[in-house]
Amino acid sequence: MWAKSYLFTEIFGTSEDDAPELDHSEDSENTKEIENLRNEAQALKRIRSSMGSEDFPRLVFNKVFKEDIERLRSMEDMWKTRKPPTALDYDTLSQEALGVGDAVAQKDQVEWTPAENVAVFLNSLRRLSDRMEETRANVDTGNSPPILTFDKDDADTLDFVAASANLRSFIFGIDGRSKFDIKRKSFDSSWRL
Repeated sequence: MWAKSYLFTEIFGTSEDDAPELDHSEDSENTKEIENLRNEAQALKRIRSSMGSEDFPRLVFNKVFKEDIERLRSMEDMWKTRKPPTALDYDTLSQEALGVGDAVAQKDQVEWTPAENVAVFLNSLRRLSDRMEETRANVDTGNSPPILTFDKDDADTLDFVAASANLRSFIFGIDGRSKFDIKRKSFDSSWRL
């Protein structure tokens, strides 16, 4: 659910940052959290604005699989009774992913290795970025920014969600799932990644 409802939407859909601003002037005890949410939204907006650049995949990967995880790890109280997450290193995993090839995404009934997930993540991110750039160039959306929507029957969106969910699972020490399982469960609200 995180990969489909949050990450995919934040990068290719309507960001929470694009939603109307709420007035929280009376929520003084929540001021710090509200400011953190604003900063988070701005960071994602900056990353989205780099779409199509050579740095875009690294920026997305580092934001969600390294920086966000390191920030969670810094909340020591959260990890007193459970194992803390492990941040991923883009350089190491992208090097390991070089020899994987694009055909790995067709192996939909096996769990991919971390390197295979990175290969699928980077490839699907490139395909979706290209689609988004093409949509921007060719479609008149008026004042609305172009968006992509998740469809379990769309190989690009399903590859992105499956690889992202598995990478996040790996970070938290949760068993990964095959692309087939993720597709089958993509609308089952009782199943979460």
